[in-house]
Amino acid sequence: MAFDPLSLLKTLTGKTVLVRTQDGFEVEGKLASVDEYMNLSLSDSERTLEDGSKFKLGTLHVKGENLIFISLLSS
Repeated sequence: MAFDPLSLLKTLTGKTVLVRTQDGFEVEGKLASVDEYMNLSLSDSERTLEDGSKFKLGTLHVKGENLIFISLLSS
């Protein structure tokens, strides 16, 4: 049976994830949707700055070709 990363990502919908992009941008948010190109929509997203403070971003869209990784965060 072949591994299907898109199906796996879709099972994470509604869960809180950490996303890193090619430019080093890291953000946490609730995975709202994933399309066939692995473009993501995150709701309630926020970024933790170097000093530990949190910066709220709200709804965020990430283009699939810019993703390095997506990690499920503990709830």
